[in-house]
Amino acid sequence: MIYSDSKTVKDVLKFLDKEQLWRNANFLLGESSARMGAYQATFSEYKRDRIKQNYIKRIQNEKVKVFYLDLVEHVLNELGEDVDRGPRTMIYNKSYWIERVNKFYRLQSYYDALIELDIEYHT
Repeated sequence: MIYSDSKTVKDVLKFLDKEQLWRNANFLLGESSARMGAYQATFSEYKRDRIKQNYIKRIQNEKVKVFYLDLVEHVLNELGEDVDRGPRTMIYNKSYWIERVNKFYRLQSYYDALIELDIEYHT
């Protein structure tokens, strides 16, 4: 496994943004937020599990870095609080909000994959 020695939230968010960009762009991977009817939606439970299984396979094949578990937990909590608060105003960009929620779900799937692989990598 490839371990990252980064201790900054910025690096985890950069990794997450890159994953969102490349994995969402390919509809064939099954990780896109676009649906068959060409509308955008948040990830279903099935899709989140599929993303987790994909992370498990990619981590084992050394295609994805492993970040410190407590750092990922911290970022997950921050994103979770942001999602729980909801949009800041009554008028908001729906697709931007769906992206934020899916970003949280993607990180949750990554975290779940690390837990399932029983990775103990703390700062």
